[in-house]
Amino acid sequence: GNDMIIKAFVREIRSPIVLKAPVQSIELTNAGVNIVYQHQGERKKIAVDYVFNSIPTHFMPAIPNNLPQDYRDGLAALRPGNFFKIGLQMKERFWEKEGIYGGITQTNQPINQIWYPSHGIHSKKGVVLSAYAFYTECEFFEKMTPDERILFAGQCGDKVHAEYSTSIEAGVSVPWGRINHMMGCGTAWSAGMPWEVGSSALRDQYYELLQQPAGGRHFMIGDQISYHSSWQEGALGSAEFALLELDRRVRAESGESRKG
Repeated sequence: GNDMIIKAFVREIRSPIVLKAPVQSIELTNAGVNIVYQHQGERKKIAVDYVFNSIPTHFMPAIPNNLPQDYRDGLAALRPGNFFKIGLQMKERFWEKEGIYGGITQTNQPINQIWYPSHGIHSKKGVVLSAYAFYTECEFFEKMTPDERILFAGQCGDKVHAEYSTSIEAGVSVPWGRINHMMGCGTAWSAGMPWEVGSSALRDQYYELLQQPAGGRHFMIGDQISYHSSWQEGALGSAEFALLELDRRVRAESGESRKG
C-alpha cells in the first residue's frame, strides 16, 4: 500500500528517526531553529539550521513559538477538514454478479458512498469502501464503537445489495477526527471541501507567505500547504517546493551555482 513510500524514505535516511516525540516549542534564532520535544518522559532540545514542519496547522497556535505574527495568522486561517471511511472485506465479489466492475454507488444514507474495487476482477474476495463521509457527516460515526460502525455500514449496504451484510468477513474504520496528533484530515481556506479551490480571500492573502520559510529557516510543508489538500500529490509537491527553495537559499549563501 501507500505506506511503502514511507518505508522507502526510512531506508534511505541515515540519521536517527525519533518517533513518539511531540513538539513542545519552536524558537527561531539568528542562526537556526531550536526545537523542544517530549520523548520517553523527558523534555529534550535540538538546535538545527532549518526545519521542515508537517504538524497539522490547526495545532500550531497551541505550540509556543516566536514565528512572525502574519505567519501565525496565516496558519490560524487554515481550517481543519475531516473525513471518515470504512473498509469491508467481502468473502465473495457479489457486485460482479450484478455487472458492477469498479465505480461508486452514491446513497442518501450516512455512509454517503460505496466504492467497489477496480482490481482483482473475478477473484474470490474483495475489499469494498463501504462509507466515505465528509466534514460534519463524520460526527455520526465518531460516536460509535468500531463494531457498531461495521454493523451499521452492513445494514446500509443491504439496501443496495441483497448479499451485502452476509458477505462481510472483516472490517476497519478510520475516523480521522479522533486520531491523536491529527484530529482531522486536510485543510481548507473556506467552508467548502479542501479540493474545492475556488476563490478565497484568505488563500490569496496567506498562501504564498506560508510557502516561504519563516525567518528564512522554518518551512511549513504537507498537503495542507498546497493546492491539493488531502492528497499525497499535495504533500509530495509541497515537500519538493520546500526542498528546491532550501537548495536555492543555501546555494545563494555559499555562492555555488546549480548545475544540470
